[in-house]
Amino acid sequence: MPDFLAAPNFRGFWPLLTSVEDVDEIIAALARGQRLLVFPEGTFSREAGLKPFRMGAFVAAVRAGVPVLVGGLRGTRSILRDRSWMPRRGPLACETGALLPPDGDDWAAAVRLRDASRRAMLPLCGEHDLEA
Repeated sequence: MPDFLAAPNFRGFWPLLTSVEDVDEIIAALARGQRLLVFPEGTFSREAGLKPFRMGAFVAAVRAGVPVLVGGLRGTRSILRDRSWMPRRGPLACETGALLPPDGDDWAAAVRLRDASRRAMLPLCGEHDLEA
């Protein structure tokens, strides 16, 4: 099982740890053997589309030398509405995709890992790319 998942599982879920400021804490968790779930967009809103990814998880992955397992959720936007904690009924799907190892340990490697993760996630989540 890879150390990073970019889709849901609530064990080890730290919803606020996605920015570069959180890298040391993420690396420490990985060193303790924790498997982490990361939502790289760092937010959820009514607007459809895959939002820009924050860099923290990708910087941590390359520094720790751990792969990222990309996953995508479909149906969350219709079930979990923005500004509401009450889920609606509807279909929800989770699909895993590529296992992406880092190809270095510097900022450029983190950017490549982020970009590769985004390309792998787009077909899994079924949303359009807001960065295109």
